[in-house]
Amino acid sequence: MSGRSEALHYDREKRISAQDIAGSKYYDGIIKGPVNMARRLRCTESFREFCETYGKAAFTIAWSPYHITAMEKIESSIKNGSHFALAMPRGSGKSTLCHWGMLYATLCGWSQYAVYIGATASSSNRRLDNLKKTLRFNDLLLEDFPEIVGPIRFCQGEPRRATGQKFLGE
Repeated sequence: MSGRSEALHYDREKRISAQDIAGSKYYDGIIKGPVNMARRLRCTESFREFCETYGKAAFTIAWSPYHITAMEKIESSIKNGSHFALAMPRGSGKSTLCHWGMLYATLCGWSQYAVYIGATASSSNRRLDNLKKTLRFNDLLLEDFPEIVGPIRFCQGEPRRATGQKFLGE
């Protein structure tokens, strides 16, 4: 092999290795599973528990009866496929509840796909960005959902890296 072809081969191997989660700090979490399986299971069963555990920083005021009703309706909608309209005063947490509802539905396996519809394209994009940030920076979600959040974090905020992402060469 010539010096140039050796260098190309080395660069290719280095790139392939860099695309494999197996060599990253997320590998152990994916293999070992959740840090706290009991917490994950408890939160999977209850949307309110999910919000209070993983979204503690987002929910800083006590729940009102309206919040509890909204959470029950969101949970029912997620688990049973029902529909409802949510009307609450401006600034009372509707969007935040929907944000955490999306995460609850997808991370806990209640829905393969979730659709978040905003009033405008820019509001939808903001909501999507917020979901991405939560997945990238909420360490408790990483602890309890490492098989989902680890590969997202491995991409380091660059979605194009997902196309070449591998796990043990696959």
